[in-house]
Amino acid sequence: MEIGDQVTVSGVRKGYVEDIVTDKTTVLAKVSLDPDITIKKDAVFRVEMLDLMGGKKIEIAPGSESSEIDYGAVANGEFSADIPSVMRTVGTMTQDMPEMMASLKITLNELKNTLSDEELKNNLKTTVAQLKEVTTSLNVFI
Repeated sequence: MEIGDQVTVSGVRKGYVEDIVTDKTTVLAKVSLDPDITIKKDAVFRVEMLDLMGGKKIEIAPGSESSEIDYGAVANGEFSADIPSVMRTVGTMTQDMPEMMASLKITLNELKNTLSDEELKNNLKTTVAQLKEVTTSLNVFI
């Protein structure tokens, strides 16, 4: 984001970024809005992608509560994922993909071996039959 980037309210350009201050963990953007704009206490502020070239804007959903925000106070905002951030995430995932696929293959082979074990199948059938007998006996007893 840069000084001068647009600020939109419900998708309509109604201001611009006046100043940006950063520290190690936060970014504070001071915005200038048209005088006809009213922002309510339940408003939502987002940094969003403006165009495919990576430009940014601040989008404000103005809210619907009866009382307005304190225009001099800091309002917390959100960052909406854009194409470059999604591509970074996909890039990280592709590095992990071979290891994940190898683990999945091992897991599926073990599951196949377990499910094809005849002794296990017979033991499960016996256990279920015995549970049925116990349940029937308990019903008669009760």
